[in-house]
Amino acid sequence: MRIIKYFKERKARRIYLKQYLEDFNLKNILNNPEFRSNISFKDLAFTDHKDSKKLVYLGLSSYSGYEREKYLNYVGQIFSQEDFPFVLLRTFDWVKKIRFLAIKLLISKFDTIKIETLKLNSKLIINAFNRNNDDENWIRLKIKILNTLIDDFLRDKNNYKNESPVYRRLIYLELIDRNYANLEWVIRKDTDCYNRSLIFLPIFKEYVKSNIPSLIKDNCVKIRINVFDLFLRESSPEFQFYFEAALLDDNSSIRSKANYYAKKYTNFDTRSFYIERISSFSKLINCLSEFPDERDEYLFEQGLDSTNKKIVKSSLLALKKIGTLQKFKVKIIKILLNNFNLILRLEIHKIFTLEELLMLREKFEKENKIQLFFELIKSKSYWVMLDLILELIIFSQSEKFIPILLDQIRHSSRIFEKLDPILKNNILEKIEQLKSLELSNQNITTSLLFMIKYT
Repeated sequence: MRIIKYFKERKARRIYLKQYLEDFNLKNILNNPEFRSNISFKDLAFTDHKDSKKLVYLGLSSYSGYEREKYLNYVGQIFSQEDFPFVLLRTFDWVKKIRFLAIKLLISKFDTIKIETLKLNSKLIINAFNRNNDDENWIRLKIKILNTLIDDFLRDKNNYKNESPVYRRLIYLELIDRNYANLEWVIRKDTDCYNRSLIFLPIFKEYVKSNIPSLIKDNCVKIRINVFDLFLRESSPEFQFYFEAALLDDNSSIRSKANYYAKKYTNFDTRSFYIERISSFSKLINCLSEFPDERDEYLFEQGLDSTNKKIVKSSLLALKKIGTLQKFKVKIIKILLNNFNLILRLEIHKIFTLEELLMLREKFEKENKIQLFFELIKSKSYWVMLDLILELIIFSQSEKFIPILLDQIRHSSRIFEKLDPILKNNILEKIEQLKSLELSNQNITTSLLFMIKYT
């Protein structure tokens, strides 16, 4: 009987393992705590040869340190290229003994690991390097990996264009630590903006000073800002030239920085400079809007009529800073219908009273944008909006607006607005009418009554 039971258990275990390994997806299986808890080194005896490697990789991630150790020792006997990432993961295992075994295994097998394998697992290598590990053997392994990668990089620097930016950065930083000559030329050609900004490290100070004209034209904003900061620190004779270039830069952050400097530390008239130097209307509006002047109100008014959203946005912000938005309500209403989200995002709608917004209902209905109208009213009063939706449902006697009502109820967990008694009675009357029309289920009316009761 014991023999029969033994073979039944073996068969059941074999079926269980096959079920999980047949459609092998490491991520899905690693997310299965039951499988990772039950996995055992003995399972290798119940697994087909073609699935044994899969089981080994899963065994290395077992919840049991004893099982991970057994599988790690087994990998040491059959080590191949595809095993590298799974062993590397164990170099930052939470069990010290397993970390030691994994590091020792990789050191012993390092000569067999191909450069392609290291490149393929570059993200994992960088992750391992970023962990605090002062173990002597780990430092040895780290130096071996870095030396191999750097030697390959120096053989042909152009091959690295297709590698990840983070990986290239790792190589650059290591070469900087080793004081490698002429690295600045390689960094300047890098396609990644963040990597190119390494050129501003102190080691490349002389290179930067002699290459300002090309750095000013770099398409990376971070680099152009660094050039501006450099001029501010150094107070070099060329500053005036770059200061003017920064005022005309396409990036608003750089222009704002230059404008701030001009306002605080110099008597430079940026407004006259912009009017004199800029011929493009759109760029002039964008530049003047950062520190707007009341004298340019007429230009910003023209900007409100533009079809370019950036110009409209800049003009609205400028008029808001000047404090003259109230004069242009008619134009803003037109913008509101076409660029609703822009107006709400910039909080321009706050210049209108609730009564003024309610008068816009017909305009929104003609444009088939009644839902946007409700959102606009909601920004002033949740309860007025609710009253309007109920009124529309009752008047139309249609289920068309029920989803809008439901959506507003779902997103009303916190209402910090006091409900006016007259408005409260109006809403309660409409709820009763809604019940009689049988356009909504009982849950909607119950939710509405609950909201009113506890407000």
